[in-house]
Amino acid sequence: TNDNLTLLSRDTATASFGTMISGNSITGKVTIERFLPAKLSWRLLAAPVANATSPTVTAAWREGGASLAGNGYGTRITGPASFVGVDEFTQRASMKYYDPITNTYVNVTNSNTSLISNTQGYYVFIRGDRSVAISGTAIPTILRIKGDVVTGTQIVNIPAGKFATFGNPYPSNLNLKTATKTNISNTYYAWNPNSPGSYNVGAFENYTFNGTDYVKIPGGTIRNSIQSGEAIFIQSNGIGAGTFTMNETDKTGGFTTPVSKSPTTNAKADVTTPTLEINMYTKNLDNSIYLADGILLNFNDEYSNAVDNNDVRKILNAGDNISLKNGNANLIVERRSALKVTDTIKLNLSNTRVNSYRFEINPSVLNNIGLKAILHDKFFGNQTSVSLSEITNYNFNITSDGASKAADRFMITFLKVSPVRFIKIM
Repeated sequence: TNDNLTLLSRDTATASFGTMISGNSITGKVTIERFLPAKLSWRLLAAPVANATSPTVTAAWREGGASLAGNGYGTRITGPASFVGVDEFTQRASMKYYDPITNTYVNVTNSNTSLISNTQGYYVFIRGDRSVAISGTAIPTILRIKGDVVTGTQIVNIPAGKFATFGNPYPSNLNLKTATKTNISNTYYAWNPNSPGSYNVGAFENYTFNGTDYVKIPGGTIRNSIQSGEAIFIQSNGIGAGTFTMNETDKTGGFTTPVSKSPTTNAKADVTTPTLEINMYTKNLDNSIYLADGILLNFNDEYSNAVDNNDVRKILNAGDNISLKNGNANLIVERRSALKVTDTIKLNLSNTRVNSYRFEINPSVLNNIGLKAILHDKFFGNQTSVSLSEITNYNFNITSDGASKAADRFMITFLKVSPVRFIKIM
C-alpha cells in the first residue's frame, strides 16, 4: 500500500476488504475511515488495526490533538481535569472500555499513550468533529485510524459466566451465524445510537438466535452480521470459559452500510414454539409513543426452568427496563418448560420514571393449553385477565409514589380453566 491506501466511509457506504485467501497478504498501513451521522450519543466502536502498528487515541480519533477547527474528521475526547489528552473537562469520561472480570467500564485516562487498537472496542460519546464543543450542536464526522489491517483467524476469550465486548477485527461485515462459538450463548447486544432511551443518547438492543436468524427482542427484526467499525456484547454460557473464533470466511462481501445505520431485515420470524412476548411502551417528552423495552418467553418441555444456556441475561440500559426475574438472574429471554397450573412469571422493572406506560402482551401458539393467565398489579391490588390467543394491552402509570415503581410490581400467574357444563340445550 506504501501507506497510502484509504478505505473511504461516507453517509451511503463504507469500503471494505473481502476474504483473504491463502497466499494473499496486505503489506503497508491502511487508513480506515468510519462515517458517523449527526447525533449526540454514545457509540460502541471497534478499532480494526493491528496492535503492533496501532496509533494512539490522540493520533487517531483526536486527529493528533491539535486543531479544534472543523474539517469533518475526528472528535473531542473529554474527561476530568486529572486525565491526560482531553480536549475539554467533564465530570465523567467520554471514552471507556468494558472489563468483564470486574463488570465495570474502565476510563481511558491518557489519550496520548493509550493505543486505539484493543480487542474490546471502545464506548465513546460522539458529538461531531473536532469543532463541536460539549455544548455544541451535533454534526457528522469521520473517525479514521491508520495502521496494519487485521487478517486471518482471530479469537476472543471470555471468562465463564461473563459478558464481554469485542470489536469486529476486520474492516468488513462479520457474519455471526458462521463464526465459531465454544461455550458462547447464541445471543448478542448491539448499541443503537438512534434509540431514544430515557436520555436520547442510545440504548442496547438484544438479538437472539431462533434457530435460523438472530432476531431482535423486542421487535422481531433480523440482524445476522455486525458492521465494520462496530463492537458488540456477547456472553459465555457459564459452563466454562468461552471462545469466539472468527475466520476470513466469516466476512461478508461488498460495501457495508455506515456503522450507525442498522443493517436489519424488517421481517418477523415465524413462531412455531409456544411464546409470550411482552413489550413495554412509554412516552417521549413530545408525548410520542415509543417501544422502551421488551422480553420474550418460550415454553417447551425440552427447556429447563433453571437459568441455563438457553436463557439470555439482561444488560440494563440507563433508561426504562423490563426483565424476567428467575432467582438472582434478570433475563431478557427465558426458555422454560411447558406451562403448568400455578406457574408464575415474575416481571422486573428498573429505571422507570414518572410517566405513563403500556404493556403489550402478545401470545403465540398458546391458545390450546387449557390454562388462563392473570396479570397481577401489586400497586393497585388488581388482577387483569390476559388473552392467550390475541394481544392484551395494559396501561399503567409510574407516579411520585415510590411503590408505583417497585421492581416486583407485576407478575403473571397461570390457572386451570374451569370446564364448561351445559345445564340445558334448547
